[in-house]
Amino acid sequence: MSWIIFKIDNKRLLFHHKTFNGHIMIYEITSFLKIPFRISIAVLITTLGLFAPRAVDATVRGKADIGFVGVKTKILTSGKTTKDMYLYGIGGNATLFFMENFCWCPSWLTALCFKPSFVTVSGDSDNGELWNLGLGVGYCLPVMSCVSVTPTAGITFGELDARVDIPQYALSNVKEQFQSRTPYVGVDVTVNFSDCWMLSLMYQYGWARTKTHIYDFIEQISESSGSNYSAILDYYITSCWSVNIGGAYNLSRSKEKHGIEVIGGRIGVGYTF
Repeated sequence: MSWIIFKIDNKRLLFHHKTFNGHIMIYEITSFLKIPFRISIAVLITTLGLFAPRAVDATVRGKADIGFVGVKTKILTSGKTTKDMYLYGIGGNATLFFMENFCWCPSWLTALCFKPSFVTVSGDSDNGELWNLGLGVGYCLPVMSCVSVTPTAGITFGELDARVDIPQYALSNVKEQFQSRTPYVGVDVTVNFSDCWMLSLMYQYGWARTKTHIYDFIEQISESSGSNYSAILDYYITSCWSVNIGGAYNLSRSKEKHGIEVIGGRIGVGYTF
């Protein structure tokens, strides 16, 4: 018998595989993929979404996406751009329906869904890196046979590392780190134009609490808010598998107009179940 086990051990994600001849092989996914532990957990959740059951209503279906991501990130100070960064990596998200698995669950709860997401991108030594990990919940409401609306709420955690200049203090190329926690509310709209084409639109409004740390110099906590927009267009090559392209825009600023502006694009694959 062959089996597979995922195991978490001391902030390492391990992959245990027993082959048919009885040998047990262990791989450390976090080391092999060279990705942080928190991002590997998000990848695992999104991957497991491929094996989640179908929702009861044929118009309410789960979906998982993963793809190549490119973003342009601007660091804003008093509304002006002080740093441009071009970052590349991977990102993914999923909409998972699980409530129908519980026999005690009333039928109206089967439209409840969980929405994990992740992005991890980086550039060269001057451009830094960014990661974002989110988890949300939603309630899918089919409006017509081809349209569904899903109100959502959740929280995201993120970190941005960059190299910046501070001319007023005669400092150059110092490391600046932003760590943020952002609760949000939003809505997703999905439109099926035909058996082959599907458009997914998303809007979120979030309230961020950000810790800014310039090493050996400044540490402060600030609050900001802003909107996040995204769209993904899928073309289905089978009844379940699709290729997609999408874009996103996010602007989060404080009252003093300090903050971050992100413009991104993604090309990838999706699986609808």
